[in-house]
Amino acid sequence: MPRVLWFAVPMMTHESLAAISEDLQTAYPWDEGIVALQKWSRATWAPTERARFVPVGPAADAVGAGFYSDVATIRYSLELEKTTFGLETGEMLPARAGFVEVERGVHQFEHTGDVNDCYHLSWCWPADAPNRVRIPVRAGCRT
Repeated sequence: MPRVLWFAVPMMTHESLAAISEDLQTAYPWDEGIVALQKWSRATWAPTERARFVPVGPAADAVGAGFYSDVATIRYSLELEKTTFGLETGEMLPARAGFVEVERGVHQFEHTGDVNDCYHLSWCWPADAPNRVRIPVRAGCRT
């Protein structure tokens, strides 16, 4: 049986979500969904650096721009192409990466880069290939 890792995801104010949306150059409140992704290292139970996430499958074209958290500035960036490494603090953003303007429905994402073995699924389902997850997306919500 896989090990279950429980962690809290903080509630965010409308002001915080509006500021994040401004960084991501997308309107708030959201017309489409936002997908937030995290890859944890099995050895340290900490976020993994140099991980990339890509939309895959039949709905891959229904996903907007990708973003990654910039640990140095504690803000999201559309310019980064993979996760960065840094000390995790209580001020960190609730996800390491994600995609904006994701149409409602079920989407698949694959993690690539310097990572492998998706060993723990949280708030998503296994997909049709290794290192892929399926995620249900609702318009106006963060998944």
